[in-house]
Amino acid sequence: MSRLFPERFRLALGRDYLLLAQVSRQRVRQLEQYAVDNAWGNADNTLRLSLLRSWLSQHLKPGARVEVVLSADLAPLQLLPWQEGITDAAQQSLLARHRLRLSHPQVEHWQCKVHPSAYGQPWLAVGADGTLLDGLRDMLSALGARLTSVQALSLSLYRELRASLPAHGWLLVREPHHSTLLHWQQGDWQLLQHLPNSELSGLHEVLLRERRLAGLDTDGLGDMASVHSIQSPPLTAVPGVHLRTVSWQWHGPLNPGYGLHLLGGRT
Repeated sequence: MSRLFPERFRLALGRDYLLLAQVSRQRVRQLEQYAVDNAWGNADNTLRLSLLRSWLSQHLKPGARVEVVLSADLAPLQLLPWQEGITDAAQQSLLARHRLRLSHPQVEHWQCKVHPSAYGQPWLAVGADGTLLDGLRDMLSALGARLTSVQALSLSLYRELRASLPAHGWLLVREPHHSTLLHWQQGDWQLLQHLPNSELSGLHEVLLRERRLAGLDTDGLGDMASVHSIQSPPLTAVPGVHLRTVSWQWHGPLNPGYGLHLLGGRT
């Protein structure tokens, strides 16, 4: 491996999946898939990092650059309601951490990033367990690799696809056992919902319910044609929605329920 051109990897990390891809531009040159079990899904940070280090040590070479993409359960998203007295990123970040501590009391330290919106619109915030992030950085360093970025899966995919998306609609990001559903309008996030994949068969009713609960107009926005589902390759079909795929190229096998979109959007 050249020092000028170090090997680049994407690590897709979730409670119910784990993938490591060696990537070059839009091509996946090699793909390793960890056999996730209950020990992984129920592990605390110490055990998860120990399992991860043992697995990665078999695949990473010194000097490798690693980009991490976190699932919705490891990098939870939240919409912060607009408040006249809380209008800068630092204040919104404090609010986001407070809300995450209430909903995830088992996490001691949250790192949060907020995404400003237009006046009067909700702010989108993403959080991650600071202890896990520090552990990932130290673990990769001990293996001779370098952590170059950490991204939330849904936001990473949206960044790649947003130029091709319409002015408003729903973004459906599928993971093996659950999905994230986001509604955007004119570039601002309006609604956010996490749901088990078993509920996707009633997605039309979910869309209408979320709009009504938010007090927003439902005309046309319960229409399945306004949903853009990201799956590469297609997983369980949801009739009537637009299927969007990411630009990763890989022709080998994938574990059941996995998809290349779990690697995030190509940058």
